[in-house]
Amino acid sequence: MLSSEKDEKAAQLIPLIVADVFHLAGEFRQLGNEIAGRVGQTQARWQALSVVSDGPRTVAQMARRLGYVRQSVQRTADQLADEALTRYIHNPDHAKSPLVEITAEGRIALAQITRRAEKWHQKLSAELNVDEVSTTLRVLRQLRSAIQSR
Repeated sequence: MLSSEKDEKAAQLIPLIVADVFHLAGEFRQLGNEIAGRVGQTQARWQALSVVSDGPRTVAQMARRLGYVRQSVQRTADQLADEALTRYIHNPDHAKSPLVEITAEGRIALAQITRRAEKWHQKLSAELNVDEVSTTLRVLRQLRSAIQSR
């Protein structure tokens, strides 16, 4: 197969990958809501807790990391702060953009959700081939990099 034929075949497969990735993302969100719901949380809150678990971030930084609009992440961050799972702290770099920091209670909730998710990941992994999963991860990261470098 000539290089241009390979390129054309890849170009034809991209829309199918996009459709499947969006479908899979929806399935993962639904499953995430089920897992997080067992400890009184949502997928969105789980994601927000996870993002700040390795250090404080502004809402805008959280939104960029999650790929959501800032306003929706702001609502989630406010809800988490209202429940004392996170708190807003002073941002020395920007007085009007406080940092969101996970609290001890937030770490407990995140750990509970993570334990439940790990059980599901183990169950799912029994149905998959590790080499194919590794290849999938590598290709998805290549696609993400190609999109980000456009």
